[in-house]
Amino acid sequence: MAIRRPMVGVIAFEWISFMNPQQDAWGGTLADLPWAMLAAVATIIGCLISGESRRVSIDGMTILIVMFLSLISLSSVAALGPPDIVNPLYWLVFKSFAFLLVIGLLLSDQKRINALVWVMVISLGYYGVKGGIFTILTAGKNHVYGSDNSMIGDNNQLAVALLMTLPLMNYLRVSSAHRIVRFGVAVAMLLTFFSVLGSYSRGAFLALAAVAVLLWWNSRSKLLIGAALVVVLYVGINFMPQNWVQRMDTISTYQEDNSAQDRLIIWHEALSLALARPLTGAGFASTQTPSVLHQFFPSAHVRAVHSIWLQVLSDNGFPAFFVWVGMQILGFVNIRRIRRLARGHTAARWADDLARMAEVSMVAFLVGGSFLSLGYYDYDFAVLITLSATRRILESEVREASGGAFDPSATKHGSIWRQRRVAQ
Repeated sequence: MAIRRPMVGVIAFEWISFMNPQQDAWGGTLADLPWAMLAAVATIIGCLISGESRRVSIDGMTILIVMFLSLISLSSVAALGPPDIVNPLYWLVFKSFAFLLVIGLLLSDQKRINALVWVMVISLGYYGVKGGIFTILTAGKNHVYGSDNSMIGDNNQLAVALLMTLPLMNYLRVSSAHRIVRFGVAVAMLLTFFSVLGSYSRGAFLALAAVAVLLWWNSRSKLLIGAALVVVLYVGINFMPQNWVQRMDTISTYQEDNSAQDRLIIWHEALSLALARPLTGAGFASTQTPSVLHQFFPSAHVRAVHSIWLQVLSDNGFPAFFVWVGMQILGFVNIRRIRRLARGHTAARWADDLARMAEVSMVAFLVGGSFLSLGYYDYDFAVLITLSATRRILESEVREASGGAFDPSATKHGSIWRQRRVAQ
């Protein structure tokens, strides 16, 4: 199917990457087969056969991804760690980011964008719904975890991934024409919220506060959404047991918490690695490799860096870090651009809703990821490439409406569609 219709390959690839169904279904040898790679190869062959490759569109996000791939390749060649540690991580990141270029090529209309958002929501929503039911049935006494041997296996990483998914769920809820779908997604959102609480993640709890505020701010029905958020947060927090409350209370007394102090130490060490090798960094998993970390800190404890910012910086150096940050900034720029393009036009309301919720998803990643090693999490970058494609679609519509002579970059404050009506 992917060879015949490459977008099917994108859906399969992202489903395998985000949900890791092979781990839960089989485990062992079968789970270790390169399922995502098979889907990617079939998709690329399909692009060449179907002629999709002729529609290549180069934009700012595409350029930044290519730059990032080049810079992490350079940093991996110059890495201080042994190749058997650096190379597998490098190829994992390289393949994920390279396939983003294929996704950007194929996201050519609203239907395909919605298909990608649906598979993203279903892939993570599975763990959100399952974890929420588990939390409720056990009265919040046990931790919720993700799939083994995956990027979301840890409770903290899963919680941030679920927070990134919540606003995308809301986008599907408000944009669906079917009442049963809207109700089902609303229930999934509620269960996912309980799953986040059941993770016992303090970093995710901070991100949850940011998500709640921004979700309210970006909602069209602020009164209704605000009241719902207050009720859900109040009920959810009071539902959790006392040991959960005590764990969250340690956020305000981080000076006395060993885990928090350990993170401050490893952050200092990661920054020192970057300053010692500013152009290339120390290579992937630099703070987790004894032969690397002990060159600079002989008595340091080897551990994950627990920060998306310092992870990318210490692994790859300042040039790659600035490109990585540039992708995030361009994501917010695209959000503003999409909302301006969609303003005043009913048919483009879906794009405005998507931009609003994608912004919440990005904030969840940037806030929650500040305490986790999720710097290369492809879920966030799938959101970024989706925003880039949405902007490109809207700009193309504006050009067509104006006979090709219209420059969308010159418009402000909703004048685009007024000029479109004049052209028509």
